[in-house]
Amino acid sequence: MYTLDSLYKKFDDCPLCRLSNNSLLHILGGGKKRKPKVVLVFINPTHTNISSNSNWNGSRFPFIGVTRFWKVLSDSSWLSSEMIEELNEIGWTRKTIKNLDSELYDRRIYITNLVKCSFPHGDYPEKKYFDYHLPLFKKELSIVKPRAIVSFGGLTTRFLTEKNLVLKNFFNNSKSLTYGYIPVYPCYFPVGRGNPKLATEILRKLRYLLE
Repeated sequence: MYTLDSLYKKFDDCPLCRLSNNSLLHILGGGKKRKPKVVLVFINPTHTNISSNSNWNGSRFPFIGVTRFWKVLSDSSWLSSEMIEELNEIGWTRKTIKNLDSELYDRRIYITNLVKCSFPHGDYPEKKYFDYHLPLFKKELSIVKPRAIVSFGGLTTRFLTEKNLVLKNFFNNSKSLTYGYIPVYPCYFPVGRGNPKLATEILRKLRYLLE
């Protein structure tokens, strides 16, 4: 029987990263780790997350160091404006990361990736990484037990729901798909090659839907 800590160790022990001599740290989960209101699921992290650095010794969860992502959450009322102001004024320190993790906890949000391996590039992981990590991700959700999932990007949604979809068909009425017994709400990726503006609008709708 896995605990979340033992599962995190399993992710950290990824044999694929050992074989490829990948020294970047795995990005795990953050926020409320038991029975959150919602889990935010992304596809995989990269070196842009500062906690992937091999010398890092602290919390490791998605988008540490990527302020523009948290700005999308703030603009959609998932995060306080005070938290963004703190990140802008102080920067990414152990204190601000701890405060961010605490705010996610207070707002009953858990955040994670399907694949926990960090890469030095922005490409999608190879199939072998999904083959290793997806069974562990299922165990992760069975431990965390979220009430709902927001899946970011078409590939994440396809892995969770086994459906290809046109996201604009889900945009106006916030329809949900399912992952087992959990409702899944697809959303545009909020930074980079995604659509921050439409992601903000969808998240704003979901903020009240999932209350």
